[in-house]
Amino acid sequence: MYRSLLLQLLEGYPDLQTVLDDTDLIPKNQNGCPPLNVLKDLFTNAVSSLGERPFTCFIDALDECDEQEVRTMVQDIEDLAERSTTMGTPLRICFSSRHYPCIDIHRGIKLTLESQPGHSQDLESYVISRLRMGKGMMAEELRTQILQKAAGSFLWVVLVVHILNEENSRGQFTIQKRLPELPIDLSALFKDMLKRDNEDMEGLLLCIIWILYARRTLSPSEYYHALWSGLSLKNLVDEDIPVVTVPDARDFISNCVTSSSKGLAEITKSNRPTVQFIHESVRDFLIKDRGLQELWPDHGVDLESLSHERLKECCNVYMSHLSTVEAVRREIGRENATQRTEISINYPFLEYASQNILFHANSAARAVPQDNFLLAFNSTDWIDILNIFEKFRARRYKRSTGLLYILAEKNLANLIRMHPDRYFCFKVESERYGPPLLAALALGSHEAVQVLLEAQAQLSSGSELYELCQRYSQPNYERITLGRSFEFSKRKGVFAHLLEIGDEILPLFLIYSVPKSDKSSDKDPREYDGSTPLSLAAREGHLKVFQQLLATGQVDADRKDNNGETPLFKAAEGGHQEIVKDLLLINYVNPDSRNERGVTPLATACSSNSNNTSVVQLLLATKRVDPDSQDNFQNTPLLNASRRGREAIVQQLLATGRVNTNPKDWDGNTPLMLAVIGGHPKVVEQLLATSSVNADSQNNNSQTPLLLAVMHRNETIVRQLLGTGRVDTESASNTGRTPLSVAIEQDGESPTATVILQLLRDYHRDKYSL
Repeated sequence: MYRSLLLQLLEGYPDLQTVLDDTDLIPKNQNGCPPLNVLKDLFTNAVSSLGERPFTCFIDALDECDEQEVRTMVQDIEDLAERSTTMGTPLRICFSSRHYPCIDIHRGIKLTLESQPGHSQDLESYVISRLRMGKGMMAEELRTQILQKAAGSFLWVVLVVHILNEENSRGQFTIQKRLPELPIDLSALFKDMLKRDNEDMEGLLLCIIWILYARRTLSPSEYYHALWSGLSLKNLVDEDIPVVTVPDARDFISNCVTSSSKGLAEITKSNRPTVQFIHESVRDFLIKDRGLQELWPDHGVDLESLSHERLKECCNVYMSHLSTVEAVRREIGRENATQRTEISINYPFLEYASQNILFHANSAARAVPQDNFLLAFNSTDWIDILNIFEKFRARRYKRSTGLLYILAEKNLANLIRMHPDRYFCFKVESERYGPPLLAALALGSHEAVQVLLEAQAQLSSGSELYELCQRYSQPNYERITLGRSFEFSKRKGVFAHLLEIGDEILPLFLIYSVPKSDKSSDKDPREYDGSTPLSLAAREGHLKVFQQLLATGQVDADRKDNNGETPLFKAAEGGHQEIVKDLLLINYVNPDSRNERGVTPLATACSSNSNNTSVVQLLLATKRVDPDSQDNFQNTPLLNASRRGREAIVQQLLATGRVNTNPKDWDGNTPLMLAVIGGHPKVVEQLLATSSVNADSQNNNSQTPLLLAVMHRNETIVRQLLGTGRVDTESASNTGRTPLSVAIEQDGESPTATVILQLLRDYHRDKYSL
């Protein structure tokens, strides 16, 4: 409702679209409709932005909603109306409802329709115009009796006039007798209408359950073919699907709706007409007053599940009909929208049947086993039909796609429980989301996820999976939805994706899904890049997953991937202290192993994006690592830390007393030069405080730290270098540039450049006594 109101308000006043730009309410990555509380806030903000512009809302059928939801909504609207009045916004709200439930409105005008003089006049006018009794005393008396007995109920009058007109069409012998027999209560009147004769009770039942339990309302032609499908199962109609493209189709479909419903259903008068009950009170009679169960007591208590079973059968028989199958074969592979429209016109029920047969089967599964249905279900042919009506190519299924994947994606949990392949939720399909479990997570099908996990637990001999299932099912457990934009990468593999999701439980399921007793199983499989589950867990910092993998006793904690990187390397690179600590406790883990580029865990910890002081301390404390090792590009841990500006790590390395303070990388740069280039004055200070550091060394281009500092216009570092008294202002690079000449070039370009030039001149003068 709030979404509809908001849409109409924004369509009426397009300038209010800016309320949708509020990222505090709607994140930029929002997929689908925002939750109810957000819609309320958006609607409130939009109304508050109206100023003096008027806005009138008509909200119908409060009685058809949950009573508590209605009370909350009325309270929210009242609060909004009060604020609008204070701000001078002319907001008007009109609610309509039957007498029950009783909704109390503190500030407003209550209008009881049947108490209004015009209402009685409308009733009288309706009876006079619609009751086919001609003129005379009997007709007048009958009209008077109808109005008296109606007690203001317009629906009762409509139904009774219809009944009496039917009696009159057969002759006038029973009309005066019939009226007193008709009950005043609407539910009793409905029952009288439905039980008066036993004609076409099968059609009546199908009519009722289609209107009650269809996933969406059906169009007249859909309804017509849906009814035919159900009756064909009982051999009550012709074998051929009736044609709906003849000129008078609209008339006989309308007659079918009236006759099958015994007058309790109608075709709506709208641009897209649908079949529905003539009034919501019909639904109340059938469900709340148990009218459906009373009319068909042999259907048992769970009428809803049995009804869905019938609707599933209707869908199945329609899709399996020879003419439908042939029409589908002609359509396969066509992309022309006109051709898709053609099959929709000739077989109007086919789209609904294909898109909802599994929905009805899933709903029926609460009481009716679907094992045989799933075994017999031809998913390949069904996918062909489904794809015809799917506009988006990316959402069409491949013919080879397993049914479990589709059930998971569509959140059909009851069918998953009965599917023979339910234990293979990690099996990768050739679809965009990969395995069924990730397909369910992509579309937020959390019931399906729960059932798939339960199936894994059933295979396990231990209690671990059952405990994880219990945790995942808790209401306060934050379940993750990946969104439709997610795409599975076969190169990454299932385990890597599960770790990236950030959910703690799901990777553990994959670990425990292989029985511990199965010695042939591999809990240490390699991904595309040679990564093992253990190294992936180490990389992502999933401590519990990592520890559980170690606990299996079936993993190699020092196994290298294709790049020569071990789990320790991954953990050190990510700064995952606890994982590093656990790995260092394993005797066979080499803390100083090198990858293909010659980089050690210590070196990568010194160069990573995170400040890994704790990890560096753990590695150095082993006394089994070389703090001065060089990789294939001549980088050392000190070079890496200086380049990144890691002051604490630089201090840790210098404190070992085992590092060369003047190593050179591939380009001839020293730690001091890298700190200068990176603009890290504190690291420069640390290095200059070490007497062994050469403050005037040259790289491969004959550039000194001072020249680099002047080129980068870093006044602070220039002062630090000049303060050592150990630098040459006229030391030239390969291109002949000196610190002083560069400063002269830059003079006047900025205040800093001018200051630097003066500093160099003063230093030069003082040093050489000029």
